[in-house]
Amino acid sequence: MNNIETICIAGGGNAAHIFLGILSRNGFNVNLFVPFGDECEKWVESMNGDGLKIKMPEGNYIENIKPVKVSKNAEDVVPDADLVILPLPAFAVESTIRAIAPHLKHEAIVGALPGNNGFHWVAQKIIFEEYQRNDILIFGTNQLPLNCRWSEYGKEATLLAIKKNIQFATAPIKELDFDIADLLSTVFQPIKLNYIPHMIGVCLYPANQVIHGCRLYDQFKDWTPEKSYQEKLFFYSSVTDETTELMDQMTQELHLIASELDKHLIEYYKDKNVEPGLISDSIHSIHEAMKIYYGDNITD
Repeated sequence: MNNIETICIAGGGNAAHIFLGILSRNGFNVNLFVPFGDECEKWVESMNGDGLKIKMPEGNYIENIKPVKVSKNAEDVVPDADLVILPLPAFAVESTIRAIAPHLKHEAIVGALPGNNGFHWVAQKIIFEEYQRNDILIFGTNQLPLNCRWSEYGKEATLLAIKKNIQFATAPIKELDFDIADLLSTVFQPIKLNYIPHMIGVCLYPANQVIHGCRLYDQFKDWTPEKSYQEKLFFYSSVTDETTELMDQMTQELHLIASELDKHLIEYYKDKNVEPGLISDSIHSIHEAMKIYYGDNITD
C-alpha cells in the first residue's frame, strides 16, 4: 500500500474532531466510524448543517469540515478505506478492532494514535491470528500528537497545540516496498512520523504514562481525607521540580527495561540481523522527548 486516498477515523472523540479537519484539509476522503452512544446522530446533524469548525493554535479557523460518510456500522465506512486510524483510549481499542477487522480492504493500513497501550498485541491477535489477514500492516505511535478539545460535539473544536515530531513502529517487523514514514508523514502533515524498529519502543517511550502519573503523584501524595484545595489546580503549569525528578527517574527505569529486552530480542530476531539497541536506542530522556515533541514551541 503506497497510495492513500480514503481514510476512516474509528472513534468520535476530541482527537477525531481534529484529525477530520487535518486529513480533510490535506486532500483525503475521510469517513467516520462512530459506534458509541448518539455520536453518529450528532455527526449526521453536523453534516446536514455547517459542518465542523476548528480553532487552530494560531487563532485562525478551519470551517465547513464534513466527513464523506459517517456511520455507527463499520461495514458502511471501512471497506473503501486505505488507512484506518484509531485515536482512542485503551479501553475502546479491542471492541473497535473487532468491529473493523471483518471489513478491512486488501492491504489496508491500521494505526493507533497513540499506540503505546498494547494496541499491537490486540491488533495482531484479532487481525492476524483470528482473521488471518497477513496483508494488513499495523502501526502505533508513541504519542497522541494533538492537544485538543471539542466544545460542541461535531460542530466546534479547538486545537490547543500540536506535537510536530512523534515516533511510530509497525508490526510485524518486515521489509516494505515503500517508505512508510514518508507516506504517513505526508498523510498527517504538518506532523512528522519518525520510524523506530519495534513496537515495544513505542510502549516504553516516556510519554503520558510517565508524565501524568508523576504529576498526579506529586500533586496528591500528601492528600488526606481532611485536606481540601482552596484554589484551582493546574495540571501542567503547576509542575514542580519534584515532578520532573520523578519523571527522570521513571524514564531511567524504562531505559533499563528496554536494555534488558534488547538482549533477548537480538536472539529472537537473529535471522533478521538485528542491531544492538533495538528498543533502548528509541528511549529518550524526558527532557529530550519534550524538545522533540514541541520543537520551536519551547522558547525557554
